[in-house]
Amino acid sequence: MSIKNMNFKKWSSNIFILLCFSLFSQNVHSQCLNPNGQYGYCMSLYECPPLISVAMKKPLSKSDIAFLRQAECYEGFGRPPLVCCNNDVGFYNFNGLNGVNPNNDEAFPSVSSPVSQNQPRLRSNGNSATLPKPPLCGNEGISPKIYGGSDASLEEFPWMALLIYTKPSTGQMSMNCGGSLINDRYVLTAAHCLKESIFQKVGQLKYVRLGEYDITKQIDCSGSLCADSAMQVGIERLIPHENFKDNDVHRHNDIGLVKMDRSILFTDFIRPICLPFMAKSTPPSPGSELIVAGWGRTLNARRATIKQKLSVRASSLEECAEKFRAKMVNVIDTQICAGGVLREDSCDGDSGGPLMRVYKNSYVIEGIVSFGIRCGFKDWPAVHTRVSSYENWIRNNVR
Repeated sequence: MSIKNMNFKKWSSNIFILLCFSLFSQNVHSQCLNPNGQYGYCMSLYECPPLISVAMKKPLSKSDIAFLRQAECYEGFGRPPLVCCNNDVGFYNFNGLNGVNPNNDEAFPSVSSPVSQNQPRLRSNGNSATLPKPPLCGNEGISPKIYGGSDASLEEFPWMALLIYTKPSTGQMSMNCGGSLINDRYVLTAAHCLKESIFQKVGQLKYVRLGEYDITKQIDCSGSLCADSAMQVGIERLIPHENFKDNDVHRHNDIGLVKMDRSILFTDFIRPICLPFMAKSTPPSPGSELIVAGWGRTLNARRATIKQKLSVRASSLEECAEKFRAKMVNVIDTQICAGGVLREDSCDGDSGGPLMRVYKNSYVIEGIVSFGIRCGFKDWPAVHTRVSSYENWIRNNVR
């Protein structure tokens, strides 16, 4: 290596440290994840010496071009293009060094790639109106109401939330709905989980629980890996869709938001899922593989103690609508149907939880568990609220 290159690297590193200190103290740029899944700051490429050094290479390699393209971010300030800036100048190879990763041609890191236990905890940017884009959402740290499902692993689906209700007369707490973390302040759930009818049955909604796995244990462990204690957060505001009717058998507009009373820190065990319009995903076609998860009724118990998961197939909307007409239920295009396999279904207690899929290596929430004909009836899919149909409503209410 030449003296010139050594001096430039030393200068780049020093400038980068000064930039990060300045930006952190002024709280101007938001944090982000770069193509290696490492934390940095979203800023102008022209303010990022490490990536400028890459952009100035002649000729640029295919790997350099891919790294620069995948480093693009959106929640920063300055002259475009904006990039997620830290000391990385290329893809990590299998020894953890900067270099070409021949298996990484996607725009997002693999959902199964491990996240270092030494990584700092991340809060999106303190702005509750911000909805994260991949790879800040939909990625797991590491690689039963679910009828016929199986235990999820400790760090699967870190966006899963439990809604905690409390009976005023006895103070007894119960978990009767699920939800999905979509940023550092909001949980997406079903409107019927936020309405008076459920409050009359089980009590008032008081808390959101995040980072849960086994509800019977204070600390969850799998082998040598142990999760942080689950976080229980108070509620500032409940936002059911204004056009949802509690007594409507069709369950149209069954979508709602829970605004927590404080911003939370993302960890290996608490992370947001991607919304379809933030991930720019295409709608799932009939037969597509989807996943439901939760702690609801199982084949053997009223409630699962360990987070459950189940693979289901998307159904044709036309066939689903025709099926439900026999029950005088009108299924429309703001809903999505999935499942229909005997003894495999979402069930009581899974309401509000996510119907999700992997899209370009990030998990995307396609639906919200809404209703079905009992649980696990053959050829009767469950009906979910189609999240992509409510982009404007979500954007207008996350503030």
